[in-house]
Amino acid sequence: RSGRFTHKRNMKNWQTITVGEYQYLMKIIHSDMDEFEKEIQVCACLKGCTPTDIEAMTFGGFIDLKKEISWIFSDPPKAKPVRKWKRYKFIYDIRKINTGRYASIQFFLQAGLVDNLHNLAATIIKPRWRRYDATRHEDYAEDIKDAPFLSVYSGLVFFCRLFIEFIRVNLDRITEPKMKETLIYLRHNLDGLFMLNDLQSTSDAH
Repeated sequence: RSGRFTHKRNMKNWQTITVGEYQYLMKIIHSDMDEFEKEIQVCACLKGCTPTDIEAMTFGGFIDLKKEISWIFSDPPKAKPVRKWKRYKFIYDIRKINTGRYASIQFFLQAGLVDNLHNLAATIIKPRWRRYDATRHEDYAEDIKDAPFLSVYSGLVFFCRLFIEFIRVNLDRITEPKMKETLIYLRHNLDGLFMLNDLQSTSDAH
């Protein structure tokens, strides 16, 4: 479903690209594919057409198009964290997330950040008007693939900043070995993953 490009007239940008589309593009960009073929595939995805359409362009038009989509090779810009999206509410109160979800965060980080952006986001959401159901995590994660990438990414950055501070303050009070091990792992690995020093402060979420 999401992650594959759709045939739309409007060029994608940071404000319109979805989580799934971003993941799809990162797989192309970091693949062993020939560099010229990568450019064709990325242009096709962001323009909403087929690689064949790109190949049929004049070379001058292709060069101009490459300039238009160069943003995808840069770091994501600052944005406000998402608070609500469709039927989901994002939870930024660390105390309202149970231990099992923290273990999930550790698992998905170890499995690969970009590939698991949707899974990570699904650990900090709650369906509106109903309880979180861990058995439906995969369904939540699939839904998140259609969410705006920049808002979800910024939400994860914001959550991780709060979480790092929570660990710093509370780690010495935690005596359960497995939980402490999980928190130590997360503290050591979260800080650089989301470029925390370059993105928004915790005051950005309102």
